[in-house]
Amino acid sequence: CIVVYTLDTAYVYCFMTEKVETTSFHVLSSGVRISMPVSDRFLSHSQRGLRAGYAYVNIPWVNDKQWHPYSLFEDPSDPRIQQMFLMKVGDWTGDVHKALTRDTKRPCWIKGPFPSPYSHAGKYDNQILVASGIGITPALAAINAFKSQRRINLIWACRDPEMLEFFLNQMYLEHDGWNLIFYTGKRPLKEEIEEKQTNIRIIKGRPDLASVIPNIIYGIESGEGLPEKYTARSLDEMKRLVVERSAELDKITTMTATQKIFQLTDYVESLGFSFSEIAEELMISNVGSNSKSTSANNGDKNSEAEAIMSRLRSSRDISDLSNSITSQSSFSAKRRQSRSMKLVRRQSTTNWESIGETFSRRQSNEVFRPSFKPWIKSQFQENEVKNYDENVVMSTWAMMYCGGSQPVIDTLSEISMDYRMDLHIDSFAW
Repeated sequence: CIVVYTLDTAYVYCFMTEKVETTSFHVLSSGVRISMPVSDRFLSHSQRGLRAGYAYVNIPWVNDKQWHPYSLFEDPSDPRIQQMFLMKVGDWTGDVHKALTRDTKRPCWIKGPFPSPYSHAGKYDNQILVASGIGITPALAAINAFKSQRRINLIWACRDPEMLEFFLNQMYLEHDGWNLIFYTGKRPLKEEIEEKQTNIRIIKGRPDLASVIPNIIYGIESGEGLPEKYTARSLDEMKRLVVERSAELDKITTMTATQKIFQLTDYVESLGFSFSEIAEELMISNVGSNSKSTSANNGDKNSEAEAIMSRLRSSRDISDLSNSITSQSSFSAKRRQSRSMKLVRRQSTTNWESIGETFSRRQSNEVFRPSFKPWIKSQFQENEVKNYDENVVMSTWAMMYCGGSQPVIDTLSEISMDYRMDLHIDSFAW
């Protein structure tokens, strides 16, 4: 055993250790991102399927004796750039953070790469990656390695707002799977982050893994909740279709504005979406008083307003609003509904303005919201997944977790047994 260990250590030192002179250090309040342009030798290991792995790093100007293992993930724009994220949680990482007052480039040494359980991702058609905090880094490696070949879904619990915003702004989650980020921090996120209504969703609170995981499986296997329908590019295509449909409705002179809203709402629902609260207000404010929609008295106007709001509300579940950070509280939702009602009741002196033209000036994720919400508990969906064939369906699915939380591991183990699907755990015990 001693001989094998000695030979292995010598091999790693001679053939898997290299100095990177131009290592970039990007400083955040919670840690440091390291970006390293690696050698062809290092890259060749990645190309053999070890991309979802880890490496040891030595920063000689902090301590030339200490080596520490960290998960690797690629720069989305350049696979030659390997990255690590050093969370400021211990003495050594604290020393690194203290030594860096701003972004810089300095040398460091790396040993690796070595495979981790996330390297099993290529064995399955569908994966659900579960991560907490900095455990996101091996998940990012798996996403980048297999996003063009496999359907990868992410469940990430994060309480650090700066880390969350950093990874989202760097476009690390641009792929066709579900990215459900459960934010448990206290500081409000930036507005553009909170308002995401795509396959990347920010949800306030801790994830109920026993519900979220089977919901993701059901949505994809049934076709009712395909995450690629909700990507930014899909939403842009959705907006184009709705703009075209509203233009067709504008040409119909025998329909009232209210009837046009009903028609457009039905059309959006048929595509698997519902209108957002913003879109509802835009439509209601456009009801106006053209020759077909103007009411003779306030009583008729109020009846029309009630009919519109009833129809729009029927396409979404108001009780679910409080589950998403992108929504306000139930009180705020009711206040928005009241404001929308006032818009309808208000006397208008202009003709009907094309809803399509109004929508075209808005971002797609401001207008639509998905009808399928995997973060909402559904006993029906859980039961359906339990009836899926183990060999035909569930054998194509796997869960992967990077972290050391025993309660999470216990929950995932129970889910693995209940739904007969594989589970791989990366515990940072390197």
